[in-house]
Amino acid sequence: MILFAVGAAVGAAVALAIAPAKGRDTRAYLGRRGREVARTVTAQADRVTAAVKSGREQATAMRKALDRAYHAVKAQLPRSDADAKPRSAMLVKS
Repeated sequence: MILFAVGAAVGAAVALAIAPAKGRDTRAYLGRRGREVARTVTAQADRVTAAVKSGREQATAMRKALDRAYHAVKAQLPRSDADAKPRSAMLVKS
């Protein structure tokens, strides 16, 4: 998206540079247009930065939740083979 805006600005600048207009008018227009593009690019960069920050926060929260779930399940498992029932005992009903 940013590259599109930059490309559009460059294209407009080139078109105006070769179009018949007074140099002063063309320079003024290019200056205004350049400032507009700079504001647009800055706004887009801010949006991307915010999205990346939000994604990082969500990923961190998800990793912590998965880590807690993993440890909760692991705590319920037998600690060693000596503590575990033999597989055959699990298959036979008492």
